[in-house]
Amino acid sequence: EIARYVLLVLVWLIFAFTHSVFATSAVKRYMSIRFPTFFIYYRLCYSITATIIFVCVAWFNFSFPPDLIWLPPAAEKLAAVLCSITGVAIMVPCMTGYFYEMSGIDVFFKRPVDGSLKVDGMNRFVRHPLYSGTFLFVAGILLWYPGWANLISFVCIVGYTLVGITYEEMKLRNAFGSQYTEYSKKVPMIIPWKKRRHA
Repeated sequence: EIARYVLLVLVWLIFAFTHSVFATSAVKRYMSIRFPTFFIYYRLCYSITATIIFVCVAWFNFSFPPDLIWLPPAAEKLAAVLCSITGVAIMVPCMTGYFYEMSGIDVFFKRPVDGSLKVDGMNRFVRHPLYSGTFLFVAGILLWYPGWANLISFVCIVGYTLVGITYEEMKLRNAFGSQYTEYSKKVPMIIPWKKRRHA
């Protein structure tokens, strides 16, 4: 039984590794030189592959036999529903807004990609609303069914996302310079009511 949980951690690590490595500038630069004709489809292939791996990992997580750590009371179930619904309500408009640029389907259309810094919509409240919604959603799943598999996946998702945010913040600062620095002083990272730093 323990081996299955270890395997769950390993498959999350595989997802994190592939998702991170193939998003690096070095790998993309290599691919653009090695496969110049097909490189325009790189982001699309990356998005499809990442989605397939994520779905497989999620399926494996939910295939575990009953492994409740504690029996959730009604109040916890209600909190789970509220967290998940709020998370989805945040995630859906974010994914819709980012989909064209981030999925790679723009290679099939002539619509120009907007490369400007997004500070409107939910980005007025937090710098990474998609991740805020993700945290709420996975927290809801864990609260609804507090099993060992869900707990492991929750820790893996939150941990990897926090590391990813650090990397993404670096890219955004490099891309937008002082504009992003000023934006980050006014808007918190993922928690809307968190006290803002004035650095």
